[in-house]
Amino acid sequence: ARMGWFSSDRSIQDYCDDIWHLERTPVDLTEDIV
Repeated sequence: ARMGWFSSDRSIQDYCDDIWHLERTPVDLTEDIV
């Protein structure tokens, strides 16, 4: 069956928004990890 386009990132975001009611947390990726 053709289910159409699927994105796991979108599915996880939907769970965060609609089920768990979580907010996004910004992550600083500019710091070097030593």
